[in-house]
Amino acid sequence: MEADTKPMPQDSTTKRSPFDNLSRDELIIKCKGLLTIAQKAKQAKTELQSEIESYKIQLGKIETEKKLSLDNLQTLQELVDSLTEQKLNYITEVDNAQGKIKALSSKCKDYEVEINKYKADLIIKDQSLTDNTQKLSDLDSEIISLKRQNGRLLEENEQLITQLSELETQTEQFKNIGLEQRKQLEMLEDRVQTDEASKAQIENLTKKIEELENQLQSNLHNNEDFDVAKFENKVKELTNLYESEKSKNEKANIKLRSYKDKILKCAACINQLKNSRFILMKTIKDYSENIPKWQNDIIKASKMLENEINQLNNENMSLKAKLHNLELQLSNITEVQNINEKETDEQNHLFHTENETLKEKVNELQNLLQSETENSEMYQTQILSLKNNCELLQSQLIEIQEQVSSYDIENTTLRQDLECITAKYNDLNEKLPTQVEINQQLTININEVKTKYNTLKEKNNELANAIDKLKLDNDSLTKSIQTNSSNNDLLENLNFQIKALESEKATLVKEKLNARDNVIDLENRNKSLLDQNNKLKTEILTIKSQLDTITIEKNVIEKRLMAEKENELSSLKREMKALQEEYDSLKKMHENMQDLNGLLREEVETLKLSLEQPRPDDCENTSDLNVSLQADIVKLETKLSAYKQENASLLAEIKESRSKTKEYDNITAEYEDAKSKLMGYKTENTELLNEMKEINQVLKERGEAISKLQKAIAEMERLVETLEKDRDNINEEKANLQSKVTELENDLKNTKENSNHKHQDFEQISLEKEAALKALSEKDVIINSLKDEIEKLKQQQPSSDLPNEDMSTSTISKTEEQSRMKDLDDSFEEKYTKLRIFALKLKKKLNDTIIQLQNAEQDKAKLEKLLNQNEKVQIPESKDETDNASVLNLQTKLTESVAASEKIEAEVQKLKAELEAKSQQLTAEIDAHKITKENLEKARRDAKKKNVLSLEMEDYERSMKELTTKMEEKKRKMVQMESIIDTQEGTITAMKTQIKLLEEQIRSEETQNRLTKEELQNIIEESREKDSTIQIKNEVISKLEQDFEDEKRKNEEAIFEITRVLSEKETLIITLGQEKIELNNKLKKLEYKCAELSENLKITNIELADLKTEYTSYKVRAQAVLRQNQTVDHSQEERLKEEAAALRTQIATLTAKLATVQ
Repeated sequence: MEADTKPMPQDSTTKRSPFDNLSRDELIIKCKGLLTIAQKAKQAKTELQSEIESYKIQLGKIETEKKLSLDNLQTLQELVDSLTEQKLNYITEVDNAQGKIKALSSKCKDYEVEINKYKADLIIKDQSLTDNTQKLSDLDSEIISLKRQNGRLLEENEQLITQLSELETQTEQFKNIGLEQRKQLEMLEDRVQTDEASKAQIENLTKKIEELENQLQSNLHNNEDFDVAKFENKVKELTNLYESEKSKNEKANIKLRSYKDKILKCAACINQLKNSRFILMKTIKDYSENIPKWQNDIIKASKMLENEINQLNNENMSLKAKLHNLELQLSNITEVQNINEKETDEQNHLFHTENETLKEKVNELQNLLQSETENSEMYQTQILSLKNNCELLQSQLIEIQEQVSSYDIENTTLRQDLECITAKYNDLNEKLPTQVEINQQLTININEVKTKYNTLKEKNNELANAIDKLKLDNDSLTKSIQTNSSNNDLLENLNFQIKALESEKATLVKEKLNARDNVIDLENRNKSLLDQNNKLKTEILTIKSQLDTITIEKNVIEKRLMAEKENELSSLKREMKALQEEYDSLKKMHENMQDLNGLLREEVETLKLSLEQPRPDDCENTSDLNVSLQADIVKLETKLSAYKQENASLLAEIKESRSKTKEYDNITAEYEDAKSKLMGYKTENTELLNEMKEINQVLKERGEAISKLQKAIAEMERLVETLEKDRDNINEEKANLQSKVTELENDLKNTKENSNHKHQDFEQISLEKEAALKALSEKDVIINSLKDEIEKLKQQQPSSDLPNEDMSTSTISKTEEQSRMKDLDDSFEEKYTKLRIFALKLKKKLNDTIIQLQNAEQDKAKLEKLLNQNEKVQIPESKDETDNASVLNLQTKLTESVAASEKIEAEVQKLKAELEAKSQQLTAEIDAHKITKENLEKARRDAKKKNVLSLEMEDYERSMKELTTKMEEKKRKMVQMESIIDTQEGTITAMKTQIKLLEEQIRSEETQNRLTKEELQNIIEESREKDSTIQIKNEVISKLEQDFEDEKRKNEEAIFEITRVLSEKETLIITLGQEKIELNNKLKKLEYKCAELSENLKITNIELADLKTEYTSYKVRAQAVLRQNQTVDHSQEERLKEEAAALRTQIATLTAKLATVQ
């Protein structure tokens, strides 16, 4: 506008203005219009200026932002460069770490392989330990059984001794009885003699009777009735006397026969008892000799086993320590590996996150809202998926709970079955004492029956004695009846008493038969009880088998359950891990959202602040902008509220997921509780099974003890036979031993001869060794002298005046050098060949000594075998004292030969070491020889080169002979000295090489020493660690040993109780056996008495037949007398009738007695 206004006066001056033709009004209107235009222009200008200022501000802001962005970009580029560098470094570190990880993984694998090997070794050693423990337990049981056997044998020995003492007393009683019987026999013989005299008297009396009868017949008619009666009475008395004496004679004969039989039986019994006593004494002596040997063998075996167990325990402990160290190393390696992996993962994760955040900051500032909306949708989908997963987990948990409940039900059923089985077992255990009580009652009943039987026997004996007495009384009464008829009433009373006694005897016989029947019934009951016991045992075995099958099924079910539960747990853990990962990602997204919300809030606040700041110039123009910005703010606030709602919903869902995770944790805890309960049930089940097994073992042991007791009787019978066989075997073995002893003596002689040969060979070797050492010392002296000469020559070397003299002396000393070199070569070759021959000789001698040693060792092994065989053979003490002495002498000789062979071995080892040293010296000398040869070849080459010069020098020397005559002697000396110096220089070079080699050896040895020191330190540290571990393990072992001792004490107490019960049972069995034997003896006695009674019956029958015959003869005589004497009194006839009736009653009673006895 100013540009338009300024040229106006210039135009007016040159041209006419258009306002000249206009009127005033028109000019005013135009001025007004121009003013309005100017105002509008001003407004426009101000607006433009404000816009320019705003644009300038915007430009400044943009420039600042550009600068900031450039700075940011630079910083970002620097960051990117540093990050790339760090990334490269980390990649290299990761590669190195991966390489290390691979190496460590390979080491881990190696360690795992070693651990597996150690585990396998441990398993094998555990198995061997278990086998050894089983062997120990078996040996303990065997020891216990042997102790019991020893106790039983001692008890049996005591019983046998008591029996022997009783037998001795019985033998003495038998002797006394025999003496008494002999006296009785003598008495009887005297009686027999007297009986013979009485027989002669009876014959005389019979003759007299016949004479009297003849006299009677002649004097019948003459004598009166009174004389006839007297005569008849006398005849009756004589007949009675005759019959009584006859019966006495017959009884005496029968008694004599029975006494003879008894005496013969007693003599046979005494002989048998003597034989049995001799055999028993022998067996007792053998047992008393063998018992200490058995005890020593048992003690040795137990000690050996204890040593082996200690060794195995030590090996086990060392292996466990190695395993523990390896596991610690593995754990350290794995920890290092995990730490490295974690660090690398964290670093990578940090780099990724930083890169992503930077990219997001650079690229995605504008698309935040869209990403947020998409993220919210993703959150919703993820939340839904989490809800579904939670529902699935809940369903799975419900299924698991149902399975657990079903398994609990199964477990309860199994428990109920177990309780039923245990109840049955307890019932059986309760029944067992009742059965034992029944057995005891039966034994008591048997004892009562036996007592009754004994009482009945005693009554029987008393009755028999009473019968004998009654018989005697009867005889006396018959005599008195013959003499006195007034005693008829007494006879009738006696008859009544006899009948009563016979009735009592019949009742006693019936009771005896009833007692026998009772005994048979009791035996049948015992058999039935034994059958029931066997049935119960079979039932227990079936229950055991059922229990085993149930336990197997239970184990299978538990394994299946565990596998299923482990699979379910692993799946649940995986799902939990996935949920946790999703939860972490959601958390991160939520944090990002919160950051974005904060940024948006800050932007909104900045906008609000910018809007709240009023500007006076732009009040009218900013109204539209305020409206638009307020609308934007409203929209943003709505979005913020929506985001807040979404955040609240997300937080609520997160809380729900947390609560669900807590529920899941509770469920896992419940599952673990259920698992622990299951383990408790398992342990209870195993304890019950172990108790059942222990009870079964106790029952088996009882059965075995009974069977062993039954077998012991058979074994004792077999022992007598085996001992007699052993005698023959011992005699044969003695002969074999004598032959072996002779062989051993021959072997010892051979070993002595071999040892003498060896000593001679060793003396020769020692002499050769001394000679070699002397040669070496001489060589060392020569070398030292040469060194001294070289040093002297070096010191005495004069400074050479002319070079021509050297040239002249070289030609003179050439031949001497060659000859000296040849001599040196020859000497070295000779020494080399000698040393080689010496080494070969030593090797041959070594081989010979080794062969001799091997032969000696073989002889030693043979002798040891023979000695072991000799020790195994058991020879009686009385016959083998001489053999033992010879064996001891042989053993001493053997030990001397073994010591000599050991000394020889030590000397051989020394010789080997010396051989090795000499071989090393040989190699060193060979190297020196090679070096000298090389020096010789160099000297020869030098000599060849100097040949041309020597020809020129010869011409020169011819011309200079006159001048050098004085110097020749000096030059010759110098040549000699130079040749010596050359040789000595060769030796010096050889020595230098040797010194270098020795220095290298010293260095290597120093390094080895350092390494060994380090190894020693490591070993010391390891030993300290091992000592600490050993101390800890020793404490554990001491605790375990205490527990073991406590358990041992408990076991010993249990064994003591078992032995007590077994001893009680054994005593019961022994008492029952003794009672059985007593019953058998009583039965035999009864049978013997029955036989005696049958013999008595026969005798009585014979007596009855005699009486009948006598009665018939008496009848005939009486009838004859009656016929002769017709005038007999009726009173006498009545008396005779009464006597006949009495005799008939006696005959009837005797027949009845016979019938009852039969």
